[in-house]
This record gives sequence, C-alpha cells and structure tokens, in this order.
Amino acid sequence: MNQYPTVSVVIPCRNAEQHLGKALDSVLANDYPMGRMEILLIEGRSEDNTMAIVRDYAARHPQIRIIDNPNRHLAAALNLGVLHTSSEIFLRLDAHASCQPDYIRKSVDALFALNADNVGPVLNIVPGRDTLIAKSIALVWAHPLGGGTAAYKGGWRKWGQPQEVPTVPYGCMRKSIFDRLGPYDENVSRSEDLDFNRRIREAGGRIFLHPDIVVTYHTRSSFRELAVHGFANGKMLTLPLKFHKRVFLWKHLAPLALASGLLLSGLLAIWFPGLAWLAFSLAAVYVVTILACSAALAVSQKNWRNLGPLLASYVILHFGYGLGSIWGIFQALGTRRFWNFNLKRCQ
Repeated sequence: MNQYPTVSVVIPCRNAEQHLGKALDSVLANDYPMGRMEILLIEGRSEDNTMAIVRDYAARHPQIRIIDNPNRHLAAALNLGVLHTSSEIFLRLDAHASCQPDYIRKSVDALFALNADNVGPVLNIVPGRDTLIAKSIALVWAHPLGGGTAAYKGGWRKWGQPQEVPTVPYGCMRKSIFDRLGPYDENVSRSEDLDFNRRIREAGGRIFLHPDIVVTYHTRSSFRELAVHGFANGKMLTLPLKFHKRVFLWKHLAPLALASGLLLSGLLAIWFPGLAWLAFSLAAVYVVTILACSAALAVSQKNWRNLGPLLASYVILHFGYGLGSIWGIFQALGTRRFWNFNLKRCQ
C-alpha cells in the first residue's frame, strides 16, 4: 500500500447541493487505498445547503477536510487546494461530476506510464435532472454544434488510445508542477484550466486525454442556469485579454462570431435597409442549421417533444456564451492596462 503515491482529490464547491453528494460518494467508492488519499472540499461560502452536506460528510469520513474559500471563485479554490496539501498527486474533480471506482488509480497510473504532466478523463455528459428541458440541455451540450468539438466528449472513446491534446477537463498532475509553473492565475477564474494547460505546453510539458478514464458530468438543469453559466464562461474566455493573456483556442470564439455577426448585420439593416438581405441570410442559415441538428437529436431520442427545448438550448447556449465573450472584450478594452500594452507593442 505504501508504494502508491499520496493523492489529494480537490473539489471546489459553491451552491452545489444538487450533485455534491453524488460526487463525494463516487470518490469514496474508489479502489485507491484510503490511507494514501485525502479529499479537500474547498467551500465557497454557499447560499444553499452545500455547507450542511460538506459538514455531514466530513463528520463521517476522516479523509475529508473542509477549506474555506472567501474569494468564492474557482481559481482561488484550486490555489487553496494546492496550498493545503502535501500529497504527491493533485487531482481535481468538480462538484457537478462523479467518477468511476477506478478513476483515481487509472489517472495516477496513466500519469506515470505516459510520463505526462497532466492526464484528464473523457466526459460522459448526462442531464442534471430528470426533466425534458434538462435532457435537452444535456443532448445539446454533448453535441459538437452545442458544446464544441473537444476530444474529451464521450464519443471520443472509440479511438481507443491515449491522445496528446491541448487541454483536458479536471486533470491529474504531480504537485511539483506548481513549484515549476506557479499557481493558477486568479485573474482568469473560470478559464483557469485553459490558462494552466497553456503554460504546461509552453514549458514543454505534455497533456494526455485517456479514453479509459471516465467522469460523468451533470449539466445545468434549466434555461436560466444554462444562460448564466454560458455567459460567465464566455466572459472569462476573453476578459483575460485585460491581463495580456490569450487563454482561448480560436475555435472557442465561434459563439462570439455568431452573436456579433447577427447583431452587427441587424444594426446595419436598420441604418442601411439595402443590407437587410445580409441579416436575413445569416439568421436563415443559423436557424436552418440548429433546426436540422435539433430534428436529428429528436429522431435519435424518438421523442419529437424534445424539438422545442432542443432549439431553445442551442440558442441560449450559443448566445449566452457569445454575448459573454463580447462583454469580456468590452471590459478588457475599458482598462488603461490593455491600451497601454497595445500601444507599447505598436511602437
């Protein structure tokens, strides 16, 4: 047993009462030696029943430690996890996710076998609730036109072999990597994983996605949650430009291009009626595309009642993310630091 490296499973949580219990149960059910593992719950001063759940689990399981996160955001939570652990391995999990019984062992084994700097799982995307809207959101989130074409989507498992990739969800790393690269950048919370994985690659490190390591991710359950989550993620994709950082890959800007293209063409049509055909054409192409994808998903589920919620999920996800990215750019442009940086580059 002592040959296993010590592992800290770091779980940031805030207002996560719906799924936190499932996440903790799945970690506690892992086949990794309990004497070599700890669970750090980084609690962000929740406004729901999360803290009561955290205390209940900590009282029953000595492996669990509670750490207060007064800053409440994700990057700060992860840095507190780094600060409060002396384990050899840092393994992150989300309060909206649950893992398989061999998740920790396989992640640690892959980290050493592949000589990797970070190893991440494939996501099995499921609804957050057993409702028609929640099921539609999950279908759209898992679809390439909805949640994107990242390799960690569930369908990637058929490739069969670990693959070197630009980024992974969650991740298993040696704690020593933070001594080399520094902590998560708290200026880029919510895109902190993209930023940290970029820093790993720039330092010559290797990031692997492993198809045999699977985490179940529970999506948002309502259109409101989807819109808020999408807007926040989109904003934190572009706001780091304020700090002279590009954390996104260019494909991440597709929702921004969609939202800005439709908005700009609509405004031009108001001022120049002769250009109304441009706005109409862009809108028509978009509507036909999401209608075709929604119909295909409805057919695959053998449930045409899904069609309306599927269409709404696409629109809310795309425009929530796109408008968030636009807002992040405006906030970045509104800072003297951004303009001074660009003026210096032009000299």
